[in-house]
Amino acid sequence: MEALAGLIARLRSHNISIVLLEAPVSPRFVREGIGPAAYQHHLGTMRAFAAREGVPYLNNNADADLRTQDFFDWGHLRNPAVTDRLTRRLITQIQPIFRAQEQSR
Repeated sequence: MEALAGLIARLRSHNISIVLLEAPVSPRFVREGIGPAAYQHHLGTMRAFAAREGVPYLNNNADADLRTQDFFDWGHLRNPAVTDRLTRRLITQIQPIFRAQEQSR
């Protein structure tokens, strides 16, 4: 996390807007790869880190209705409809964040 905090500091020093985005992951990976408890720990760590750094953190995995068959593997989407849906959602989420950041400068 120290390296990520350093990157955030460097980006801020150049007035670059920052949003941390949790990449889509296959439900199967959560179940059988990392395990639900470790995944929840990771999400909690990321939420706490983002709050500490004052950086927005977006995670659309929980309510994106992702299915194992939407993925080639643990984290690479194969379903174009899901990719499009997540992209549209991300755009609507980050637009107000970046607008607010621009107005505060």
